[in-house]
Amino acid sequence: MHFSLRDMPKKKFIVWQEVVNMGIKLPKGVVAHIWTGNRSELAKNLTSQGFYTILSECWYLDHISWDIDYQSYYKCDPQDFDGSDAQKRMVLGGEAAMWGEMVDATNAIQRIFPRTSAVAEKLWSNGEFTKQDPEIIWPRLSEMQCRMVRRGYPAQPGYGPGYCEVEYEPNLPNWDQEKI
Repeated sequence: MHFSLRDMPKKKFIVWQEVVNMGIKLPKGVVAHIWTGNRSELAKNLTSQGFYTILSECWYLDHISWDIDYQSYYKCDPQDFDGSDAQKRMVLGGEAAMWGEMVDATNAIQRIFPRTSAVAEKLWSNGEFTKQDPEIIWPRLSEMQCRMVRRGYPAQPGYGPGYCEVEYEPNLPNWDQEKI
C-alpha cells in the first residue's frame, strides 16, 4: 500500500525531530515533536525552518528523579529559546510522555498521577503564574493526589510521604486460603 501525505490534505502531521534533521522534504504545516536533545537549540532551529513544534523532552514520566520531578516539570517552558516572537508563536505546546520500559499495568497509574498535574498546570496556566517558585505547586499536587485516591485511583504522593484523609483501598480479591 502506498501512503502519501498529499492523499490527506486536511490532516496535520506530527513527526519526530529526527525526520526534519534527516533532511526529508516535508509539506508545509508539519509539526516537529521535540523529544530529546537540547530543546532550546532544537526549538530555535526547527521554528526558523518554518516548523511548528511540540515539546515532550522535559516531561518524560518514566524518567524519575526523586523529589525534583515536579520542580523540573514546572520550570520547563516550551518557549524558552532564543527566537523571535514569530518563532515562539510556532510552539504549539507540550505533552507528558509515558513509555513502558519500566512501567506496566501494575504501576502505570501511580507514575502518571498526579505527576501529569504539574505538566498540565504548566501548559494550561498563565505564563506569569507558572514563572513563580515551583514550591507553590505542592499543596495543589497533594490535593490532586487525595482527590484521585478518593475516586479510587492509586495515585502516588506528590512530594515525599503523603497523607490523605481517605486511604487508598485496592480492590484485591478475597483469597481462599485452601486454594493457595
